[in-house]
Order: sequence, then structure tokens, then C-alpha cells
Amino acid sequence: MSKLIWIGVIISMLAGLFGLKVYSSQSPPTQANSRVDSFSYSHSGSSTYEIYSYEVKKDEETGERTVYYDLYCELITHSLPADEELMQQLSAVIDEYSLRKWDGFNRINSMVTDGSGFSLKVLLEDGTGISARGSNSFPDGFGEAAEAIDNLFLGYLKRNGIDPEGGF
Repeated sequence: MSKLIWIGVIISMLAGLFGLKVYSSQSPPTQANSRVDSFSYSHSGSSTYEIYSYEVKKDEETGERTVYYDLYCELITHSLPADEELMQQLSAVIDEYSLRKWDGFNRINSMVTDGSGFSLKVLLEDGTGISARGSNSFPDGFGEAAEAIDNLFLGYLKRNGIDPEGGF
């Protein structure tokens, strides 16, 4: 029994030494139809092309939402009114990729000095939220979910007649 205690102490010390934060994938279950109130996703990387963000903000007076884009390290910026179809698709992405399970994810892999990272903040209309970030460390399913988020927001630009690459 004392061996198990020592193993637990050593694991705790190593976790503290390397700044690891354990997050639980046992967070609240994914709920269908997660209606989004506000949304912010940013990605960082080692090249200009890998630094971008998407944000959906709600005007508290009118209730209207606007999508803000900062692409290629802010070399290209856009803002568009967010239509109901985009908001429904965004809610579907949150549900399909179980992004609620990411809430509380906060990891940094300090052993990698040149890589990528992300930040996600979502406020849902039911008052719950999702807050997650990582640097060279990502939650389960990150690649597929990030691709879906990118496709959704870049597709919205295209649907509105805007070339997301803007001449790049």
C-alpha cells in the first residue's frame, strides 16, 4: 500500500514540475442544439498563414451578431453580419465534435519551442460556456474539430463573395 502512495506522490510532483494540468473528459455531457451566444477561436503557428482568428459577437442592444475575421496575422480582416444559418451550423459543430468536453482544457507542452496553439471561448445561450486553450498540446479530436471550424468560417466568407486568401 505504501508503494501506491509513493507512486501517487511522485506523479503529483512530476505534474507540478512540468506545469501539467489534468482536465477531465468527464465534463457535462454534450447537449444537442447548443445555441451559441458568442464565439471566439484563434490559432497560432510559426508562419503568418497559421495565425488567424474568428469571432462572433452579439450586439446587446439589437441582438444582431457579427463575425470578425483576422487572417494571416491580421494582414486581412473582414466583418460580416452572422446569419441564422451560420449560427445553426456553428451550434452543430459544437455538438458534433463534443466541444463541451474541452471545457477546462489548459495545457502547454513546454518541450516544444516552435509549434502551434489555440484558444476557444464559447458562451451558449443557456448560460454555460466552453473555455479551452493549448500550446503544442490539444484535446482529443482537436484536428477534426479545428478543420470543421475553419471550413465553416472560410466557407461563410466564400458564400458572401469574399476570397479568404485575398490575393495570397
